[in-house]
Amino acid sequence: MNFKQALALLLERGHGNKKNNLAEVKKTANLLGLKNLAYKTVHVSGSNGKGTVCFLLAKNLKLNGYKTGLFTSPHLVDICERVQINGKKISKKDFALYLSKVLKKETVKLKFFELLTLLALLYFKDKKVDFAVIECGIGARKDSTNIIKPCLSIITSVSLEHTQILGNTLKQIAYEKAGVIKPKIPCITGVLPPSAQEEIKSISAKNKAPLFTVKKEETKLKENQNIVLKAAEILELKKKTLNLNLPCRFEVLKKGKKYIIKDGAHNPDAIKELAKIYKNSPYFKQENTLIFACSKDKDYKTMSKILNLLFKNIIVTEVTQNAVPTQELKKYFKKAQICANPKDINFKNLPGNILICGSFYLTSIF
Repeated sequence: MNFKQALALLLERGHGNKKNNLAEVKKTANLLGLKNLAYKTVHVSGSNGKGTVCFLLAKNLKLNGYKTGLFTSPHLVDICERVQINGKKISKKDFALYLSKVLKKETVKLKFFELLTLLALLYFKDKKVDFAVIECGIGARKDSTNIIKPCLSIITSVSLEHTQILGNTLKQIAYEKAGVIKPKIPCITGVLPPSAQEEIKSISAKNKAPLFTVKKEETKLKENQNIVLKAAEILELKKKTLNLNLPCRFEVLKKGKKYIIKDGAHNPDAIKELAKIYKNSPYFKQENTLIFACSKDKDYKTMSKILNLLFKNIIVTEVTQNAVPTQELKKYFKKAQICANPKDINFKNLPGNILICGSFYLTSIF
């Protein structure tokens, strides 16, 4: 199997939202020798901030001399970005090779993310990493990453998202996110809504898992940095850094005289945080341009209420098959122009600086 064939197979397996029972994923994992991992893992769940915490923590582990694996999603340009060791992504050759190894042992037809999870864990095993930082996909309790036994669990945030899968209340979603909590294993959380905090506190108590919650800060970025610092303390890391420019997380680029800001914020809580950072930045002007797209399972109606207040010029577009149609977005972004294909947008003709948000897939295009 070559890389092109591997991608085609993954896309074919990715159709539909139904996941396999976690027990089935475990069966294949056991056949791959992944029942008891030789390396330590940190398991990270949350509605927002997972990627930031994962990247920062992985960098700190590397800084302390540990060979560190990192499994994150989604990717921006190349699927190989999801599987990294010490900041270097898996090669296309190894990606295809390790997918083949997983396929040979699968006991049922595994889905896109399930295959990727096992691919990453096996790759980290063979490459003899010391640590691996593992980001959950959706939720945590039923997520394929929940076959690991971490030495530390992290829940960055809880907000209403993926409600058709995780539940309609913050308490229900907190219950799913708390799947990362394991008996007697410490857990760190960001500042959570009261009902979510109580649910996680209850689950931690049942598991006799020490629970640490960082203090409230002016920005979620600062809270996420505090999570990383607490994690470093628990893991007894001597060297610490919080310096990391993450792609598509308030990433600022200069193009001629314009500034382009790319941020993957795609739910109301993340958009609120983005709006706060953006308004207090030197790039904010009312005449700037917003480029927005999102998938159908996101709360675009609430996001539009926040973003409409910040921009005179708005372009709505579509970036995936699951995108909200531009005509539907236009109902809520009433000042918006429609551009069906984001690749047709000419930055030279747009007023002011440009903010691109709503989807990591959208931000990765520019």
